[in-house]
Amino acid sequence: MARSTAAAGVVPITGTREKLCSAGFAILRRAGFSGLSVSAVAEDAEVAVGTVYRHFTSKAELCAELFRRASTHELKAVADAIRGQGPADRRIANAVATFAARALAGRALAYALLAEPVDPLVDTERLAARRRYTALYAEAVATGLAEGDLAPQPPELAAAAMVGVVSEALVGPLARARIVDPGHGVLTEADVMIIAEIVGFCRRGLTGRPDVTIDTLRIARRAAEAVGRN
Repeated sequence: MARSTAAAGVVPITGTREKLCSAGFAILRRAGFSGLSVSAVAEDAEVAVGTVYRHFTSKAELCAELFRRASTHELKAVADAIRGQGPADRRIANAVATFAARALAGRALAYALLAEPVDPLVDTERLAARRRYTALYAEAVATGLAEGDLAPQPPELAAAAMVGVVSEALVGPLARARIVDPGHGVLTEADVMIIAEIVGFCRRGLTGRPDVTIDTLRIARRAAEAVGRN
């Protein structure tokens, strides 16, 4: 009956699309885009391969949808941190620490989102995500400049540089660690130090002042603990 309905041109129910995305996202988290195939998604979702193609015209379209959903979820976590309480310097530090901690705790997914070679359709989503992060940081930098909390600098340029620095600084650790631990788990002390180094670098660049190492380490550790609780 379901096949005849689809053949008649009726739009498949939304629940099936969500089921496919859920199955695809589970694969993405453990194996990245290289481990994701239409047949694997169909098998995990317990549907026929043809059902996947009724919702997505190609694997690339499915991957783009999964990227968009995953990056939106991660952006929200960073946005919540950057729009919290306190001066801009600390709010940005919290946001950077949140991003880094979540990436190191979900290595395969983070590497897929940040650096894994992908189809051009997915790469378009990656560039769009970077622009959204840049806009988010630029808003916070502009606020910090107005409050006199940050060194004089163009907000957009500072934000774009920060997005690039954070992403590039994580690619190496993610590429190495995902082979050993592709899952999502509690971060190690070495992970905390990586987070602190990234946060400290960003704080020095934004404020033009020496970083307070103890405070930055506290921010990094708090972000790591928050990931462990989720």
